[in-house]
Amino acid sequence: MSRTYRVLALGMLVTSVGRGLYVPASVLYFRAELGLSANQIGLALAFAGAGALLGAPRLGAVVDRARRPRNIAVAYGLAHSAAMVALLAADTYTVFIAVVAVLGAVERGSSVARQALVALLFPPSERVLTQARLRTVANVGISAGALLAALAMASGSVTGYGLLIAGNGVALLCLALLLLRLPPAERPATEAEPPEWHAVLHDRPFLTVVLLNGGLSLHGAILNVGLPLWVTLRIGAPVWLVPALYATNTVLTVLLQVRAAGRAGTPAEAADVLRWSGLFTAAACLTMLVSAWLPLSAAVAVLVAGVVLLTAGEVTQAAGGWGLAYGLIRGRSEGAYLGAFSMGTGLQDLAGPLIVTAVLVGQPVAGPLITAAALTAVAFAVPRVFHRSYSRQEVLCS
Repeated sequence: MSRTYRVLALGMLVTSVGRGLYVPASVLYFRAELGLSANQIGLALAFAGAGALLGAPRLGAVVDRARRPRNIAVAYGLAHSAAMVALLAADTYTVFIAVVAVLGAVERGSSVARQALVALLFPPSERVLTQARLRTVANVGISAGALLAALAMASGSVTGYGLLIAGNGVALLCLALLLLRLPPAERPATEAEPPEWHAVLHDRPFLTVVLLNGGLSLHGAILNVGLPLWVTLRIGAPVWLVPALYATNTVLTVLLQVRAAGRAGTPAEAADVLRWSGLFTAAACLTMLVSAWLPLSAAVAVLVAGVVLLTAGEVTQAAGGWGLAYGLIRGRSEGAYLGAFSMGTGLQDLAGPLIVTAVLVGQPVAGPLITAAALTAVAFAVPRVFHRSYSRQEVLCS
């Protein structure tokens, strides 16, 4: 593997360990230190997510206009680190909202900038596979960070929670410093200026694909919100089953992500892979329905099978999404297009938990059937929309 990939992989490992430290401790810290209610925290995070979502194309376009795009990724990484540490200084709800808003924006900008660097530093045939390998590294890092966080949180100390957040800030700083070791991806001075950032918002075929891909990323909300609620409310299983299902998902993701990416090397292949993603996730919803009618031991076995299907939906959606995101970029607008592509999954991050709680879990019989039917419809729509909107020549020349 190239030195460039090794630097990116090391950066991904460090930052994902930091994320594993941060996620379990953050909400507990906000509640204990600032005395915020769950609704206040949720509202602040929703506003931050919406702002980052709407600003994603513009945040990515900054990379497109830079002479040395690597430096923009470094700047976003430094800002992300500073915003994370600033959380520890927030002493009022107003300050908390402001810091979280900045944190959401720079986190999205950092992610898009690193994806753009993959587009600039690797040939088209290697981009999807590179992202798959990096995601595999990320899953390993998050698992390690979460394990360390669990050990550190055993005392229940607010100071311990703060140290975990600070640890994530240090990890993000290390990421920024590691990115300095990448080639600058310098653009020639004679190269034409990229289109304005909002040009991507007029690319209707692309935005249609973005929305469909966002719908297929519902697997995230099903895993993080739907399964825990289903386990505890619908089948009455012991709570330890939830982390066991998470662990199953993580291990399978590490094992399967690169293999799934090998089937999404071109945009046309990626569209077909996304069809399978929707079908896998739809089948996982049906296993949840079946589990509610079985004895506990059989229900647990069916839910494990459902997690296998859900993970298959996750890894194929990620691979197909990368294949389309990189394959449908037009002109010299890598950052703007990748930022816009992230809007689909960003919408799912905002709406997915509401859909899962109100429909999938809230309607224990009709909900899984409705969700599975909707996912199946989107799954078949993706290749149909792709082949109708993009000719083979058009994709090859983009």
